[in-house]
Amino acid sequence: MGLKTYISLVVSLVVFFSPVYLKALQFFKITAQHRESIQLVIYNQNFALVRETRRINLPFGEYYLQVENIPEKIEPESVVLYAPENFKLLSQDYRYDLITSKTLLDKYVGKDIKVYFENPYTGKKELIDGILLSNQDKPICSIKGEVFIPCPGKIILPQLPSGLFSLPTLVWHVENSSGGEQLIQFSYLTQDINWQADYVLVLTEEKKADLTGWATIMNQSGASYPAAQVALVAGQVHKTKSPPAILYQAKAQGENISHQAQEQAFFEYRLYTLSQTLNLENNQKKQVRFLKKTDVSINEQFIYRGENYYYRTYYDTPISKDKIWVCLETVNDAKNNLALPLPPGKVRVYQKDSLGNMVFIGEDKIPPTPINKKIKLNIGMAFDIEVSRHQTVYRRLSGSLYEIGWEISFKNNKERFVKINVFEDVPGDWEVVNASAPYQKTSAHELKFIILVPAQGETKLHYLVRVKG
Repeated sequence: MGLKTYISLVVSLVVFFSPVYLKALQFFKITAQHRESIQLVIYNQNFALVRETRRINLPFGEYYLQVENIPEKIEPESVVLYAPENFKLLSQDYRYDLITSKTLLDKYVGKDIKVYFENPYTGKKELIDGILLSNQDKPICSIKGEVFIPCPGKIILPQLPSGLFSLPTLVWHVENSSGGEQLIQFSYLTQDINWQADYVLVLTEEKKADLTGWATIMNQSGASYPAAQVALVAGQVHKTKSPPAILYQAKAQGENISHQAQEQAFFEYRLYTLSQTLNLENNQKKQVRFLKKTDVSINEQFIYRGENYYYRTYYDTPISKDKIWVCLETVNDAKNNLALPLPPGKVRVYQKDSLGNMVFIGEDKIPPTPINKKIKLNIGMAFDIEVSRHQTVYRRLSGSLYEIGWEISFKNNKERFVKINVFEDVPGDWEVVNASAPYQKTSAHELKFIILVPAQGETKLHYLVRVKG
């Protein structure tokens, strides 16, 4: 290859890859005004899948398409384009270098600027040429050979520098072999959209309650989603760190998220599709009711739990700091008027007083609760039931074998009898030697009694266990 040919080839390559060549292609914008629909699948792990449909008239040929009104927290590598075969996506840039006073000045470091300021020597306001020297902390400029720290007055730039955008923007380099109206569908993942379930349980009468479920949606993604179809996913989806950006284009497909309000199994998760569209603004928290059940059967329980360390030493004084927990319990089935998979969330419990005013009486969290699973809420401690215990026996039989006896006294100040579920956490290998009430060994380390205490009365539980360990 001759020198002349080589130089010609190098010049051609430089021209081809230079910004001048890149700018030779036209830019077209596709904005929120072109949006026909938007669908959100929100995960309770602070991210969402967004799918948009936009319609626009586009020319034949190769050009750049600026896709505006996308979230700041988009994962650019997750973008999938659903488009006809004639519409080819060649490359993609995510432009998040937005126009601010700092980014504008950063572009002009070392370049000519104008400064409108009051001349310290003449006292007159002047518009004068200068050079921006630095923009690290405060702008530093040179005016007529003198350095001003910071740069005085108002800095005026000759023009808007290239490479900055008013909004986060996807820039697609596309090749369109068929001009005219185009239906552009694309999807992407974005961070900082989250949802959680919140429940309100109102006790209406004895052993009955109304349950309302609210989906609380938080949007801090940096974009708004008007008239969006929304589905909520409950479950832990595995996500890894973002890989290097890989551009992917899929063929156009017509499936949409269902408009029906329904709950369904979805892979190993639960999918809750809301019946109405939502206007979800940026930096907004919105609550939507997704569940309403009335006349739910529910039982009140009193629970006492002993501690594991009660069996490891001798106690010469009574223990009276223990409390009785008040719990509400039901089963998530049709018999109790539920039978709906419940996503995890906080349950706030209310009851009306004698004047009909709603009073908050406690709260608890529930885990993901499938159908036929027991629901148990610890909502507080009983005020009218007292408990105390003292050790009646603590003797070593041999080696690591001990006998330990307890008397537990339950005093009921209510006008009705109460049933108390007593759970004792017994360590090591153990057996009950004797007990004043029937018992169950519910697990390797749990001993259960059910104690009835009359109104305005007292019941004492005595038992002796033999423990090895």
